[in-house]
Amino acid sequence: MQDGRIDLSGHLKPCSAYKDLPGPTILAAGDLGIYFVNMEKLLEDGGAWEKFGDDSRLMIMHACQQYEQVPGFRQVIGVMADQMRYHLTRAVQGERKAVSGGARRDWLFSGPIAHVLNLPHISCYKQEPGKPDRMEFVHPDMSVDVVDTLSGVYVGHAVDMTTEGSSILRTDKDGTLKGWAAMIRNKGGRINDVVAAATRLQGAEQRLAPYGLHIDALVKIDEEFLRNHSANPEAAVEYFKNPTAFSRNYLKENGALAFVKDFDPAGKRVDKAREFMKKYGRFLVEIDKFDELATTVQLTYGKPVHEIVGKDVVLHL
Repeated sequence: MQDGRIDLSGHLKPCSAYKDLPGPTILAAGDLGIYFVNMEKLLEDGGAWEKFGDDSRLMIMHACQQYEQVPGFRQVIGVMADQMRYHLTRAVQGERKAVSGGARRDWLFSGPIAHVLNLPHISCYKQEPGKPDRMEFVHPDMSVDVVDTLSGVYVGHAVDMTTEGSSILRTDKDGTLKGWAAMIRNKGGRINDVVAAATRLQGAEQRLAPYGLHIDALVKIDEEFLRNHSANPEAAVEYFKNPTAFSRNYLKENGALAFVKDFDPAGKRVDKAREFMKKYGRFLVEIDKFDELATTVQLTYGKPVHEIVGKDVVLHL
């Protein structure tokens, strides 16, 4: 039990929402990881959600269908909806309430939560340089409107998982605030709480607190969780205690050639490779492991690393 709630951590391993890995992989924030936490596996749909692309309405309809059919997912959404209902009591008189989620995995959780609470869902799409922010209202009857303003709306945000929290709020290289919370606030909405299916406890809580954002996570991937669920708990706990130290030690001993596939310009993991280079590119230079990576990437894909991940990422190395 945590904070009087049902402990649902046992749902993760049977459906592979938690999975030990045979070797390190690059995570979205750029660190290396030795276990996956893929909360979308709770839907038990074999990845069918991906076929809906960037259509939040269809994805939400699919997630709501899984909510009705999959007992474990229904229980998780039920607890998250209770958390969200509590946080939305902070709305003042006259404020409308809504639940938001960001593209795309958040929608699998934020959509059913909005459905359970009978509230509008705000679908936040990925921000693109030089283009205006794109948000949609998906109403309880599944009709869709473009969001022009959120003035007078109190918003509770729901996510599948938090690591460092950069997708929720971050400072861009030009000094502006980006991320889902920034989008909502820029439209006049009020947002203070994030309900997460899981947190990896890798800094999001501390990073977001100064911006008035509180994370309420259903499952915490902490030392207790890893000792109970990891197939290699000692290594998992060592990683959990200091992911950066673990990543540096691995790279010092092994280099980065195991991650060449992540630099495939036609692949889906280039964003992860970019974040990895931002975080560990200079370190690779310091330990004389950068040149072998750059040479192998060039030979494999016919492009230099800086063309794949961006000149701004590697030219300062």
